[in-house]
Amino acid sequence: MKKIAVISLFTSFLIAQSAQATALPKVGEFKFDQISGHGCGMTLWKPSSTNKNRFLLFNGLTNNSMEMMVNGKITKFNRVKANGQAFYGQKTFQTFRSRDGKITVDVAVKLGAKGEIETVAIKQGTITVKQNGQKVKIPVVGDAGC
Repeated sequence: MKKIAVISLFTSFLIAQSAQATALPKVGEFKFDQISGHGCGMTLWKPSSTNKNRFLLFNGLTNNSMEMMVNGKITKFNRVKANGQAFYGQKTFQTFRSRDGKITVDVAVKLGAKGEIETVAIKQGTITVKQNGQKVKIPVVGDAGC
């Protein structure tokens, strides 16, 4: 009987580990007081968001300042690739990797109208978050500037 119980426990553990490894990454919203970054940079949010104080991504002007809420915790990222049109320390296509190397985020944006004071709207874009061979793609809008 003990062998069956041990095998059952081990099997349950393996199934739980497998489910965690193949689960889609969960991207959450955050408020600025939850992250260390602030000031000039780019902020992105869901187009359908009714609360403009909830964000999906912030990337400042300084290197490696991107932050997101992934799987329930604020995660910091390093930019590993960038190309396209430059704007306020950003590029229209950027790739970021979490500092532990487990999560990759691709960001693609289309710029909109310039604002009154050193800002530009991001009229359309996507964030693609990849982890453990799984990915989730989220449409976004936002802005960038100082």
